[in-house]
Amino acid sequence: MDHDVAHGGNVADLQGTPRLRQLGRGGIINVASTASFSAAPLMGPYNVTKAGALALTETMAAELAGSGVSVTALCPTLVKTNINANGRIVGESSKLFDRLMDRFGMSPERVVNDAFAALDRGDLYVMPQFDARLIWRAKRLIPRTYALGTGLINRFGASRLT
Repeated sequence: MDHDVAHGGNVADLQGTPRLRQLGRGGIINVASTASFSAAPLMGPYNVTKAGALALTETMAAELAGSGVSVTALCPTLVKTNINANGRIVGESSKLFDRLMDRFGMSPERVVNDAFAALDRGDLYVMPQFDARLIWRAKRLIPRTYALGTGLINRFGASRLT
C-alpha cells in the first residue's frame, strides 16, 4: 500500500478524522512508546503522556471501527535518534541509556517500516522490538511480579549496569 504521510503532534489534529471517515479509507499511527505501558521508574511524566497516546489510539480505533480507517499505536523501545542529546536524561542514567541504545537500538527506518506494515494489516498495536513484546506480555500475565521486578532492578540493579 502507498502511504501519504501527514504529521500531527497533538489532539487538535484529530479534526482530520471526519475526512478520513468520509473517504472510507485511511490510517492513523500514533506514537505511544513502550513507556505507555511499562511503568518504568523515574519516567513518570513521560509514561503518563505516552499512556494517554495509547488510550487515545484505542479510543479512536473503537470510534472508527467499521469505517475503513485503521488506527495503530506504535510502541517501540529504543530507537536510534538523538533523544539523549537534548539533556532530558542526566547523570549515570545518560551513560546507561547510551550503552543500551548502542547495543539494542533499532533504526528509525525499520521502526517506520514495521509501523506501516502493522497499519496495513489493521493491527491496533505494533511493538517492533522483542523486548517491547516481552514487557507487554509480562505486565499483563504477571503484573505484581512485573512491578516488583521493575522496582528492584531500578533500586539495586541500575547502578551495577553503568
